[in-house]
Formats: sequence, structure tokens, C-alpha cells
Amino acid sequence: MAGKSVALMALLGLSILTICRSEATDSEGENALISLDDDNFEHLTQASTGSTTGDWFVKFYIPTCPHCVRMQAAWEELAEDLNGETNVAEVNCKESAITCTRFGLSGYPTILFLRKGRYYKYAGARSVEAFKEFLTTYDSASVQAEVPGEPGLFWTFAAMLQKWVMAIETEMSTNPVRTTIIIVVIFTVFTIGAVLLANFAFTRLEAKMDGKVKKD
Repeated sequence: MAGKSVALMALLGLSILTICRSEATDSEGENALISLDDDNFEHLTQASTGSTTGDWFVKFYIPTCPHCVRMQAAWEELAEDLNGETNVAEVNCKESAITCTRFGLSGYPTILFLRKGRYYKYAGARSVEAFKEFLTTYDSASVQAEVPGEPGLFWTFAAMLQKWVMAIETEMSTNPVRTTIIIVVIFTVFTIGAVLLANFAFTRLEAKMDGKVKKD
């Protein structure tokens, strides 16, 4: 019950940030390069089950990473070339911190090949030819392991906090006044949440002590 309350408070705070931020959306037509995020990652890739949606070659990136920007053209070309054979996708870790936390990522870009419940980390040149070559030799990758399960409550909450920090940093650089208001609102939400959780815990403890006294 307490854990669910924390998650609800976290989601509420994240919703406030989302509402206050103005994010660009891509309204173009169908693209061979698939965009994955926290909401659709597991549903589309079936990564942890090994699944039915085929193999996935996924780039994890952040928009401000210069290496990520430089390889974007090659990644899009790869997606076009492999369309219908291998799913080529990307995850923006600034917007989908939960998914990136799930894989324990610390540097960008990170490129993983997902196949039958396992992942293989790519470590070669960032060119279309090198990417294609890796898909024929992935089994020899130096870093490979089973795909981690979907993150539990703690890691989900930690990823949300990371996402808030990144969002606040972006907002602070463009609109400090609005950002200050957002921080105050979020702080208020968490304060109320903490009070409710403390009250819940105290009530449970009091009920247990009353029950023990009655038994005695």
C-alpha cells in the first residue's frame, strides 16, 4: 500500500512536469526507424520473453550527445536497408529513463542487439557496413547477457527522479521562473505524500499494538 502511494505521488509529479513542458512531436508518416519509449518498449520488443516480434537492434541515446548526432544518418540508413528483416529502433534516454535504467546504461550511444531473451552489446565502428557485419557475428560480442526484467518499483521511482532532474535542468535554462513554480509544486506534492505515508505507517503500527494488547 505504501509502495503504491509512492508510485502514485511519483506519477503525479511527472504528470505535472509533462503538462508544464512543451515537447515537440513527430507528425511525419511511417518511418523504417522505430521510436521506442517507456510506454511501448516491452510491448513492441517482447524483450524479456524472447518473443514473437523478431530481433531488435536498438540505439539508446540522448539528444545532446555529439556522437549520437553524428551516427544518426547511418542509423536511419540501416533502418531503411533492414526494413522487414530486423527491427531497427532508438530510445531517447532523456525521455525514457525507466527503460535505460533497466539496462543499466551509463554512456551514450549504447547499441544493443536483442534476440530471444538475450542482449548483445555492439562495440564497433558506427557505420552501416559495420552494423550489418555485427548482425552476422553478434554471438561473439564481449558483453552479452539475458535481458533484465522490467524494473520494479524502486528502479521505476529512481528513473522518474532522474527524468525530473533532466527536465528541470532543461527548463531552468529556458524559463527559470516557471521552473521554480514547478519545483515548488512538486515539493508540495511530495510533502503531502510523505505525510500520508507516515500517517499510514503510524496507523498500521498503532493497530498492531492494539491487537497485541487485546491478546495479552
